[in-house]
Amino acid sequence: WHEIAYDDSGWKEGQAILGYGDPDRQRTPINCGPDPACASNNYVTTYFRHAFTMTDPSTVKSLDLRLLRDDGAVVYLNGQEIFRSNMPAESIAYDTLAAGVVNGDDETRFWQKTVSTAQLRAGVNVLAVEVHQASRSSSDVSFDLSLEASPRPTLRLFQFDKEPLLMWDDTAFLLEQTAELNNTAPWLVAAETCPMTLYLDGAQHFYRLRKK
Repeated sequence: WHEIAYDDSGWKEGQAILGYGDPDRQRTPINCGPDPACASNNYVTTYFRHAFTMTDPSTVKSLDLRLLRDDGAVVYLNGQEIFRSNMPAESIAYDTLAAGVVNGDDETRFWQKTVSTAQLRAGVNVLAVEVHQASRSSSDVSFDLSLEASPRPTLRLFQFDKEPLLMWDDTAFLLEQTAELNNTAPWLVAAETCPMTLYLDGAQHFYRLRKK
């Protein structure tokens, strides 16, 4: 169910916050289980999927994930787990209970994590989340999530007062240069701060940005 190719065409859709038990702040109600009053024998787990498209994952520096979960959740990106919150460390099944009951301010808290971009792919990507209850008699479920991409810094060439300048837009990166694009030529630090003035000496140089 968390793989890209899974057929979710029969799944219901809705806007977050999704859940039951807190209608004043939940926009899309979900099924709690066989008890109309949601007082007992509720479903332990509810599953969610969202597809999005990326043209070029190499342009993404990092992914910032924000998760609201009541009680616990496991988040997957293209089938690989990227975040686990208030869940046991062992393998997760449909009847695995959350690690603890969520109450008070934690019911509306967004848990944050910066996650790797390694699972991103060009084309369709799928975020999948399973939200678990701490007990079958839990009175509510809530779920919301956002995944924000931070772009990689851009290296640009400018002309200023007849001098060519290399400039970039992220102070966390420095500029490196090499004379040959092979496995033996070293990459040397050309500038630790932006901008860098280029002195045209007729020789060939290649430049790249590297995080400090």
